[in-house]
Amino acid sequence: MVIETKTVEGSDKLLVIINPIAGGGQKPYIKENIEKFLDKKRFEYNIIATSYPGHGYEFAVDAVRKNYDMVVAVGGDGLINEVARALVNSNTTMGIIPNGSGNGLARHLQIPLKPIKAVKMLNHYKTILMDTFIINDERLFCNMAGTGFDAIVAQKFAGSNKRGFITYLKIILKEFIKFRPRNYHLIVDDKEFFAEAAMISFANSSQFGNNAIIAPMASVKDGKLDICIMKKFRWYQAPYIGLMLLTGRLDKTNFIIYQQAADVKIKVPEGEPCHLDGDPFDLGSHLHIKLNKASLKVAVPRD
Repeated sequence: MVIETKTVEGSDKLLVIINPIAGGGQKPYIKENIEKFLDKKRFEYNIIATSYPGHGYEFAVDAVRKNYDMVVAVGGDGLINEVARALVNSNTTMGIIPNGSGNGLARHLQIPLKPIKAVKMLNHYKTILMDTFIINDERLFCNMAGTGFDAIVAQKFAGSNKRGFITYLKIILKEFIKFRPRNYHLIVDDKEFFAEAAMISFANSSQFGNNAIIAPMASVKDGKLDICIMKKFRWYQAPYIGLMLLTGRLDKTNFIIYQQAADVKIKVPEGEPCHLDGDPFDLGSHLHIKLNKASLKVAVPRD
């Protein structure tokens, strides 16, 4: 559904895609902020709302076909993933106005979380080329993928009829009580090893969202995936691990092993869910993750 169109001759063409249910519900003021603070002299723009999962991808594909200069995702990491899938390896830049439950990629890129500031940033942005990664030659992720506990949480969160951080936290606490570590077989840049782990995260950026920093040294421009293997731990150690996660000091503990690679193969237990940028997927028991270096143009703050 096209909400409104503004046209200025000679301007950059910009498509704004809004996920109306991201982050816990409709926020009509975001559209108002875009209308008020986007530079009308610089941009010719459309504002569109999604109606179902995958709708953002369809809109973004059409925008690339019509030679739009930028597509702006107004939502969380799920909508960003949809837009990125359409824009990868194209000349169209991805913009982000954070409006999700966690906003992991936006936080890593230091994009303002307040809508007005995020809109104003787009008026004076610079462009970076960031890496993306492909799983099994079909699925892309640009922020974070994983299997184990975080994937189970993502699966439960996707099936919940409520959004937001509180819902996410409740699911974490409920699932943690009954969770048991899994055994994994990995080949990391041709080096083979086995691991018993609570979860394995594949990090392009540093965090899941909400400043839960799993890979403090990760960079979206280094041509490497940070593989974060969380060891099994006792229930009473969970608060300490959570504190280290939220303060960006998890790498200072003995609970996690880090590896870097551009190519990863992993065998996961049968039926084990995986997540890509927070959305759960059944990708089978054999995953092959490959680098797509400097493949996505993204608008970020100049400072």
